[in-house]
Amino acid sequence: MTIYNFNKGIGWASSGVEYAQAYRSNIFKKNKQIAKFIFTDMFQENLQPMAQNIGFEDDEIIWLYQSFTDVRISPTTFSVKDLEKEITFTIKEKKTSTNSVTYISEENGIRLMAYLDKVATDKVYKTELLVNGKLIQRDYYTYVKTFSEYFKPVDNSARLFQRRFFNDNGSVAYEELLNTRIAS
Repeated sequence: MTIYNFNKGIGWASSGVEYAQAYRSNIFKKNKQIAKFIFTDMFQENLQPMAQNIGFEDDEIIWLYQSFTDVRISPTTFSVKDLEKEITFTIKEKKTSTNSVTYISEENGIRLMAYLDKVATDKVYKTELLVNGKLIQRDYYTYVKTFSEYFKPVDNSARLFQRRFFNDNGSVAYEELLNTRIAS
């Protein structure tokens, strides 16, 4: 039998609920009881290091959105070099800072910003693609690209209208179309 625990979120400054779940996890392990901890929030960074930070094992964690794919919970290992192999435009300029790398295209006003892991600073957990200063796409990574978010510029802001979740091999596992009003 497997025990399932549900919680909305987890973060770097976790609440008492997450610590109680981690405590339960240790009790279950001592009693050789299988348990899974399911998180239902839409995370904007990799869930694994936050869960590991309070004592969860990777195989105990289920992220609801990722559970419909074959991507496993893991540390962020997608590197800057991995990303650079995937860039399809000609890079005019590359700017590196402590937390990010920015690639500027020679044409079309394209800018790709790669956000680096706080611990493994050569690893990419998120990218943002901007065209003429407008956010168009955001991609999230662990050891592979896990999901993408697509935006449409509306009233001087980026309006999220779609998410696409991927399998290990890069194929699309499923898509989420958001019910937001998008002006044409």
